[in-house]
Amino acid sequence: MKVLLTVMFLAAWTPKKWDVLGHEFTIQPGEVFISSLELARRAGDGVSRDVVRKAVVRFEKLGFWTLKRTRRGMLIHIDNWRKYQLYEDGQTHMETHSRPIADPMETHSRPNADPTNKKESKNSKNVRREEYNTPLPPKGGKGGVVPLFEKFSGDNQELLCALKEWQDMRKKMKKPLTERAAELNLKDLQKLSGGDERLMVSIVLQSIKRGWQGFYALKEAQAPRAAPQSSQNMEDFLDGLEEFKNSLPPDSGDWDA
Repeated sequence: MKVLLTVMFLAAWTPKKWDVLGHEFTIQPGEVFISSLELARRAGDGVSRDVVRKAVVRFEKLGFWTLKRTRRGMLIHIDNWRKYQLYEDGQTHMETHSRPIADPMETHSRPNADPTNKKESKNSKNVRREEYNTPLPPKGGKGGVVPLFEKFSGDNQELLCALKEWQDMRKKMKKPLTERAAELNLKDLQKLSGGDERLMVSIVLQSIKRGWQGFYALKEAQAPRAAPQSSQNMEDFLDGLEEFKNSLPPDSGDWDA
């Protein structure tokens, strides 16, 4: 890598005339004439002449450059050298210098740059920063959790009060309610209650009582279901016992004893 960077650094930017043992030739942009020993010295510590030779051959095989070897050194021609010299505007160094010079009178007649441009640039950055940090307005006009509760409750003030109380509970738990969370919980409430507003109130109060962040089916509503079954079982047991009593012979003793 040191050899590659050194060659890129030494490559000519403009045509240069070079004299080798009385023979003059021109080095074109993207070319460098150098010996392997000098290239090793320029590359720095840890780069030997043998390392240079191997690196030069390797990059030639990779198609990065082409070589012309002489007794005094080697001429390295970097392929696509112009592409490596691109500026921000996509123009090469050579293209910039090869353009015809504009009329000097026209150049000097141009107005000087506005010294307030820097200030305007800073202001524009501040505006963009404010645009990014400014929260978007809520969808559907008036936003917020309470309006969602009001729309959901309608004229049922008892349900609205219960929902607000549940919201306050979540604030005290440091789990504030967002609009999205409120929408999802209200959908759960609608599904659990089947649209029964009295059941909705009970479900909300249950969450407040138990400190729940969401809504769940009533626990109390499940208990009474088992009572009729146990009562029916007891009646069946007594009927069976009475039938057993009647099936006994008369002389089996005093049953009531």
